[in-house]
Amino acid sequence: MQQRLGPRMLITLVLAVVLSACAGLGAGGQESGPVKIGVLVPLSGPASQGGQQMKNAFELAAEQINANGGVNGQPIELIFEDTGGDPQKGVTAAKKLIEQDQVWGLAGIFTSGVALAVSPVAMEAQKPLVVTVAAAPAVTDQVKEDPETFKYLFRTGAHVIHFAQNTEPFADIVGASTYYYIAQDAIWAKGLGKALEARLSSKGVQKVGETFVPRGTEEFAAPLADIQAKAPDLVIAALVSAEGVPFAKQYYDAQVPVPFIATAGVLTFEENVKGMGEKADYVNFFAWSWDIPVTEKTQPFYQAFREKYGFSPSGYEDVRSYDGLQVMVEALKQAGSTDPDKWAEAMQSLRYTGVAGVYEFDEAHQAKWGEGLLTGLLGQWRDGQAVIFWPEAVATGQFERAPWWK
Repeated sequence: MQQRLGPRMLITLVLAVVLSACAGLGAGGQESGPVKIGVLVPLSGPASQGGQQMKNAFELAAEQINANGGVNGQPIELIFEDTGGDPQKGVTAAKKLIEQDQVWGLAGIFTSGVALAVSPVAMEAQKPLVVTVAAAPAVTDQVKEDPETFKYLFRTGAHVIHFAQNTEPFADIVGASTYYYIAQDAIWAKGLGKALEARLSSKGVQKVGETFVPRGTEEFAAPLADIQAKAPDLVIAALVSAEGVPFAKQYYDAQVPVPFIATAGVLTFEENVKGMGEKADYVNFFAWSWDIPVTEKTQPFYQAFREKYGFSPSGYEDVRSYDGLQVMVEALKQAGSTDPDKWAEAMQSLRYTGVAGVYEFDEAHQAKWGEGLLTGLLGQWRDGQAVIFWPEAVATGQFERAPWWK
């Protein structure tokens, strides 16, 4: 004869079933197991060296995060996809991560075209997206123009205005009254060109020429001839991908009589510089971090990176990607949930000390620039070694003029 359950026993049974189901839930009601984060990086194409630096930094950050308990007891799992620096390939990769891999959020992105193509896809799927490198104003302008649609989009990478603000002191250091701008034909570089012109012209430093070249360009005879003809006091080179090294070599061979400064990118990569030999001497560069005590986390990161990979970080792609994942996870911890709305609220109120400085976000979800937050530094390569000469507070040496400069 079948025994009937009384009301008290029925309630107990229901509670047992519910508790059993919830035992497999993590923060925010998701199933237990790793918090999956899709990482979009260019592992092929002209920006692949920067993409590999990003991948290295993401992997190191994930190892350290998991060694320290993960996210509220759950480990994080990174799933990498190659964008090739191509917007359509980036969209395909993002959709695969969202639909097939079922990631919680997305991070990375080197080129601004990819960031602009991927961000609507991520927002439609209600997936957090932290852009760690792409610098075009249009990326975070989306948040300003439509804050509700793009509420899960944040950028730990720099805005082009920040690049301009940190490149500007070099014009004062070399005493320039004119400059020439050469850059890759990319959205961010055109935005930087406008930002530089606005800031430098207000100081009486006038642009006398401008050239944009495709990513990966190897021959610079024509641009160098134009630079020589225009005779500027300074050349600013936004050639951050594969084209940067051949430009620097040919600039040296031509003995162009004025200094140039590279706005981050491949000319901050130690292995590239060592491979250039004397042709890297007196190459000036802008970076967002270096192996100096910017914060208490800076030099331990550089040491850990070198121990793991056998070479030094570049100071931008890797540093901002490492910090980007740490920031993303810190907001998850503070939210106590994987709910994207709670995460976004935590990001907006976050103050986090990373390798490159202190991260806070403005109304456009852009990491803020300024003293006590995130600022850059200027350096010069000599004999394969980097000498940081600005700002004075962190300088390791002084700026020197090459013998062939006017």
